[in-house]
Amino acid sequence: MYQGYFTKGANIKPYGGEKLPSLMIEIMNDRKSVKVTNRRIRNDGISVLLPEIAGIKPGDRITVTGSVGANVPEGNEWGMCLRSKSGGYNQVAQAIAPKDVFGLSYMLDKSDLKEPVHIVSNSWGNNAEPLMDFYVDSISISRHEQGMNERKDSRQMVYSLETDDFMAGFRSGERLIVDPDSPVIPSGSPVCTIRGHGNSKVIQVGKRVNDWDGIDIRLDMLGLMSGNSYNIHVFGKVEGNCPPDAEIMFQIIPGYAWRDNHKILPYQDFALGHTLTVMELETADTLRITTNTAGAKVDFSIHGIEITTENWSPFLF
Repeated sequence: MYQGYFTKGANIKPYGGEKLPSLMIEIMNDRKSVKVTNRRIRNDGISVLLPEIAGIKPGDRITVTGSVGANVPEGNEWGMCLRSKSGGYNQVAQAIAPKDVFGLSYMLDKSDLKEPVHIVSNSWGNNAEPLMDFYVDSISISRHEQGMNERKDSRQMVYSLETDDFMAGFRSGERLIVDPDSPVIPSGSPVCTIRGHGNSKVIQVGKRVNDWDGIDIRLDMLGLMSGNSYNIHVFGKVEGNCPPDAEIMFQIIPGYAWRDNHKILPYQDFALGHTLTVMELETADTLRITTNTAGAKVDFSIHGIEITTENWSPFLF
């Protein structure tokens, strides 16, 4: 690979807005890197052309290493990410505010192989746009054969809000707290209170000011088994007015990938459903119930949460 402008080859190309960024080959300390420069928006970056790479399969892992240049935003409200077109706003891997080097790694799902994946930056909150140059040192795709010790999850119901003993211990009007032994906790800083009696408990999520204020379901506490997939169903209600472009959704963390995002209406019921795939389970530790930025101040309540194995879905929508 020569030094200078990168024009074609290696199954990558510039990606971004109306005017694409420039890709340069640079040699630093005997190491060749692709420099992404002349970036105008945070989505300016590199496309990895998965459909043009022969022989890749679901379950293969893509790994990207690189570094960021000067003029990065202050604080931690930005990151470098690997973005897939499958699903809305889908950061499948993200490195939060890397000081210098970063690494991104993701196990490819079947739907990912139909479209390129993009190496770009991301930001949230009121932070400055991360428009610094960045460098990609390596892009590799590897294969790991399925482990012999993976086993099928024989459970039908993995988790239910209705049968959660921790939730049953609350009285109506009490505030939901972050507890190390509970898989369901507030995210951000909303005021979450309990309504109802007995096992029929509702979580009221109020006084929201940020789009990340909501409810976290800590998947890593539920004994989910690699090699399996799981259905996640939630139903609730919007508790007030909301802007016309407000959406509610799941976010898979880390990565903050949006799942089943759809518009909500004032004082109306909503339902969320997603099948956590074998590939997503490989990295996911939390599923967040929250809104987009337009819906950041919309209060809502959660009436039910059920997580089941893939072929058992008791909720009817």
